[in-house]
Amino acid sequence: MLTRINGEILALGGTLKNLRSTDLCHTETLPELTTSVAQANLAAAVAVGQFVIGELVDAEGRVHLVVINRDYLAPTGEKIVFHEPISGIQEISKASGEPVACDEYDGEASTLTVNLDPGDGRLFRWQ
Repeated sequence: MLTRINGEILALGGTLKNLRSTDLCHTETLPELTTSVAQANLAAAVAVGQFVIGELVDAEGRVHLVVINRDYLAPTGEKIVFHEPISGIQEISKASGEPVACDEYDGEASTLTVNLDPGDGRLFRWQ
């Protein structure tokens, strides 16, 4: 497991090191001194689940979203609803660090379905 996680960190590190955080929020139940997803800039709501959602931007102004499952015991799969439609989303691959197609985004509903293992996270980039 540690070898897999180390490989994922190495793959994502090239992207993550160039990102600047613009917002960080949590779903209910809120940990002490945190901000609710209801107050986020991009994400408007998450149905249920224990998520941390980070909004970031790179030097070219491209928006990135990191979604982490706060629950270390149970997997989760939820829809994130955005304030405004997005022209497209790519996922940054944990295997290669390269952007790949993301079929979980529904442009009409402006939702992204995110499935995560316990404690897992995914990194997305707006096109």
